Amino acid sequence: MHGSAAAQEAVTNGCTRVAELNSLKWRIARGDPVIRDVMANMEESDIHSEMARLNATPMHNRVSPNPSQIQAWEDALSITVPSDYRGFLLSYSLYDVQAGCNCKTLPGTYIEYFYGFPAETDRSLTDLEFDDLALTPDAISIGRDMFGGQFLLFLRGAAKGRIYFCDVEGGGADILDDPDWMDGGLTFDDLPKYDDETHKPDAFQNLHFIAADFMEFLRMLQPRERDAP
Repeated sequence: MHGSAAAQEAVTNGCTRVAELNSLKWRIARGDPVIRDVMANMEESDIHSEMARLNATPMHNRVSPNPSQIQAWEDALSITVPSDYRGFLLSYSLYDVQAGCNCKTLPGTYIEYFYGFPAETDRSLTDLEFDDLALTPDAISIGRDMFGGQFLLFLRGAAKGRIYFCDVEGGGADILDDPDWMDGGLTFDDLPKYDDETHKPDAFQNLHFIAADFMEFLRMLQPRERDAP
């Protein structure tokens, strides 16, 4: 009898743990803000290490947003950003990096600075008109190179969480402004199929795969020599 009770208790405990795990998975999938904040905090130390390695410096008019401000920004745009990028924004909104991007598909590319939440609208994630900035349900610009090329973080579909470089001078921004013009029934769900740059359709010629997620992107950046003051 004792053994049967112990077995029953083990089964009950196991079912409870499975239910708790499924609940956690469901909350993560639904973008529960509490879970996202916990995950962002877990990744914070990695982010600090990478930014220190890059000798990144804050820009003069930056403002550090709090979680409520980021949530309000997401709600206003009807978007949800990944937890690693969310954690990054909490500490490194609007930072000068001047870092080379060690990327196989687009060697020689580098990022000048990350966008953020400044005291004014310049270089702001809240300014829809600045500098060909992409702020759409599909993707947002997270930073730029010195020629205005945009580093994009995709937010949904098959490309969700991935980082791409958008060659604005080549017309890459047009596809973000009006993705309906893509030929042959293409959508952004097709974009990852061409990450190796092979047989890329015209619609994607100015979008280049950089990294599978934001933390991978940070880790591949290499600090560049800065001009003497």
